[in-house]
Amino acid sequence: MSERTVTEGVFTVRQVASILGIHRDTMKYWEENNLIPKARRNPKNGYRIYNEAEIKEIARSRGLLAVEIEAALVKERLQI
Repeated sequence: MSERTVTEGVFTVRQVASILGIHRDTMKYWEENNLIPKARRNPKNGYRIYNEAEIKEIARSRGLLAVEIEAALVKERLQI
């Protein structure tokens, strides 16, 4: 398999984090805590890689997590 085949149409964690406006450590945390699917790895360098479908799934998860966090904050404030 050529390097072009491995990297064509895929993005690194840094690129995905930039696209989604989040920190790459956030993505790693989400992966470690099973909030997003485990990333595939580039066999040449071990970097996490994502395709467009996986990026869309992460974006959807980010949206759901944001809603859950906001709901938790509202509940917390109402209990004060």
